[in-house]
Amino acid sequence: MNEQNQKVNVRVVKSDSFKQIYSIAAIGGHSQYDFRIAFLNESAKYSDDGKLDMIERTVMSEVVLPPRAAKELAMWLSQHVKVFEQTFGEINIGVQNKDKDIERKPLNYTSEVA
Repeated sequence: MNEQNQKVNVRVVKSDSFKQIYSIAAIGGHSQYDFRIAFLNESAKYSDDGKLDMIERTVMSEVVLPPRAAKELAMWLSQHVKVFEQTFGEINIGVQNKDKDIERKPLNYTSEVA
């Protein structure tokens, strides 16, 4: 068997520093070299009179990918979203958060990161 047809086993292991996060939003961008995706959680900040004052978005983690890996991720996500929607129905990205004053923004939404 030549090296081009040789089968190689691949094993995926979690590093000692592995940590799982839950994120409700993502922002990102790209350069000619890589794609960056920051995963966020958000919380509402209210003034003393109870009015919504600010939405605070906390960056939980950032992933930096080379273009090929970004495209593979996009293809993987696209396929899994398709299967999810076939099973559970369309995902609505314009839904209101539990705080009715907070509207969810789609992935391409950008905001200031402190």
